[in-house]
Amino acid sequence: MTAPRIRTTLPFGLVLLTTLLLACASTGPLGHWIEPVVLGDRVRVWAPSVGIEGLVGTVLALQPDTIVIDNDEPLVLAVSLLTKLEVSRGRQSSARTGGIVGLIGGAVAGAVICIASKCSLTADSDESNSRSAVFVDEDLQSVALAAVLGAAAGYGVGVLIGSTIKVDRWEEIPLDMLRVTRAPRPGGGP
Repeated sequence: MTAPRIRTTLPFGLVLLTTLLLACASTGPLGHWIEPVVLGDRVRVWAPSVGIEGLVGTVLALQPDTIVIDNDEPLVLAVSLLTKLEVSRGRQSSARTGGIVGLIGGAVAGAVICIASKCSLTADSDESNSRSAVFVDEDLQSVALAAVLGAAAGYGVGVLIGSTIKVDRWEEIPLDMLRVTRAPRPGGGP
C-alpha cells in the first residue's frame, strides 16, 4: 500500500505576486543601482548665471559641490550654479524623423507637381477673359495618387538620409542626484 501524496505547491497568485514585487523592486527607486553621472560620462550643462547654455563635455571630476567638465579645456563649475544637467545615454539614428519629414515633404511635392502639370485652365465666357482653375474628379484622383506616391518616395529617401545622421540620446538628471562614483557603468561604458 502506498502512502497518500501530500500536495505542497504554492498558490499561483502568491507566486505571481512575489515575482511582480521582486521585478518592481529591482527596477524601481530602491533597485536603481546605476549612478546617474559617472566619471567619463558625456554631459550637457546649463548655468545661465555664468553664461553657460547647453555646454557639452566629459566629466573629469565630480564632488558634492563641484563638477569638472572637459570641453577643450577643463571647466570647474559649482553644482549650485547648474540649472539643468543631462547625460548622454548613447547615440541613435534620426531615421524616424527623416521618414516623417520625407513623408510630409514628398506628399506636398507630389501634389504640387501634379497640380502644376494636370491643372486644366479654362476660359470662362461669362467673365471678361479671366482664367480660373477648374478641377474635375479625374484631376483630384490624380493629385491624391501623386501625393501618396510622393509620400512613399519621400518617406524612403527620408529614412535613408536620417539613418546616416546620429544624435545623442540625452537624459535629464535631477541635480540633487549628483554623487561621485568611480565604478564603470555596466555594459562597458567609461
